[in-house]
Amino acid sequence: MKNSLNFIKDRSSAFKLSNAICDAINKTYNKYWNTETSSKPSLESLEFSWRKNMRCYKPIFE
Repeated sequence: MKNSLNFIKDRSSAFKLSNAICDAINKTYNKYWNTETSSKPSLESLEFSWRKNMRCYKPIFE
C-alpha cells in the first residue's frame, strides 16, 4: 500500500499513468463503439468527463 501511495505522489508516474488510461479509453471506445448505434456516446462528452474527473492532460481523441 505504501508503494502505491508513493507512486501516486510522484507527478511523473501519475502523468504516465493518466496518459496510459487515456490511451486505453481511446482504444476501448474505438473497439466497442465502432458501429453506428443510437446509444453511442459522443467523443466530446467522454473526453470532457475524463478531463474533468481525472485531469487528463492530453487529447484522448483525435
